[in-house]
Amino acid sequence: MKNYFKIFYFLIFFVICEIAANKITPLSANERLIRIALFQDEAPYSYIDDKNIPQGLFVDYWRLLAQKKNYKINFFIVSREQALSMLENDYVDICGNLLKIPEELNKFSFSKPIFESKAILFTKNFIDIKSIDEIETGIVGVIAKSLIDTYMTKYFPKLKMQTFPTKLELSKFAQKNQLDFFIIDIIAPDNYIEEEPGLLNYRQVETIYINKIRAVIKKEKIELLNEINDGIQKITDIEKTYLIDKWITKKREKSVKNFNWVLIITILSLIILFIIHKIYLKYQIKKAVSNLSIDLKKIKDKNDINEKEIARLTEITDQQKQNIDSNNIMLQEIIKKYENDIKLLKEDLFNKLNFMLIPIIDNFKTVSEKNKEQLINMAKKTIEDICIETGINIISGENNLTPRELEICNYIKNDLSNKEIAALLNISIKSVEKHRENIRKKLGITYQNVNLKDFFKK
Repeated sequence: MKNYFKIFYFLIFFVICEIAANKITPLSANERLIRIALFQDEAPYSYIDDKNIPQGLFVDYWRLLAQKKNYKINFFIVSREQALSMLENDYVDICGNLLKIPEELNKFSFSKPIFESKAILFTKNFIDIKSIDEIETGIVGVIAKSLIDTYMTKYFPKLKMQTFPTKLELSKFAQKNQLDFFIIDIIAPDNYIEEEPGLLNYRQVETIYINKIRAVIKKEKIELLNEINDGIQKITDIEKTYLIDKWITKKREKSVKNFNWVLIITILSLIILFIIHKIYLKYQIKKAVSNLSIDLKKIKDKNDINEKEIARLTEITDQQKQNIDSNNIMLQEIIKKYENDIKLLKEDLFNKLNFMLIPIIDNFKTVSEKNKEQLINMAKKTIEDICIETGINIISGENNLTPRELEICNYIKNDLSNKEIAALLNISIKSVEKHRENIRKKLGITYQNVNLKDFFKK
């Protein structure tokens, strides 16, 4: 009974090892397990990597076919002789990467082509030949028991041949410069020398023949052959090119590396731009805060000046109140007239602004960018016309009139005499005359026969 348990545990252990080695998972109800033998070869065709996982061009090809046919695949990476023996004895269902050899046609059925392979003749760079027919002396290296070996023995029996167990062994021997010529089957011959830096002393001479790599199945398994042929037809040329680029020409790997570099540079550029933008924003905020502080200080200083001026004017007003009683009647008339003039001036100014300036401002919201400057100039001109018509232009900063002089100008404009102005301002008539003289001087009409009241009204 204990022996049965030992056998049971051993079988469980064996199944676990098989699953780990081949990375297979339990089959679903619709999946079918296919056992495939591939020839043990060096990268990139079919090999076992350091983690004991099948890898290579043919491995990926069959994985792609399995996806299209809903298969689960169990790979066996073995020698050529072992693969054919396992196929013949039903240990595997398919041999996945075989070139057609006449002697094997009677035993097996071959699928539709998977890849096209070319037998290429290579020679040392200094040997000047253009075809295999020109070889007279020297050693030609080939892989033992391959289609090339059979082909050369049959068609070129006089040439001196040296066989090697694998392509890797042949390449190592050639890298030591010990072969004059060698012939190998290659799926992407144009890239072979580039991918084998040790063979840079060799050049490609010619293609000896072109053959097709196919799957091999026992003749009685016609249904399986048809399924495999259907899966081969479903694999597109783009997908095959993708696999060749990935494993042989390395275009995909280079493009991925280039993309990664572009992605890294782009990300770094964005980070740098973000940092620069953040620094710039901080600078702008700091600058805005600084300007705001300066503006606030100016406003505060102006308020202080205004408060002082208000205090001074209040003090003057208090002094003037003492003389109000004696001049009450005259002052009442002056004030009434002045208020009436102010009211008329306000009404006039309101009407002009309402009918001349407001429509321009309203149009500014809807006008195009091209016409905005025209509206701005029109608004400026309208404001200047309104100011000139109301007499406001005399307070232009370029005249340098003092507040007291401006006040006297306004009184003159409103037909007040020197005596009335002196009484209103609680100053002497001579002071009023002196102010008038300074006003004429600042307005540039000192020596002109011009009446100030008429000048202001104009």
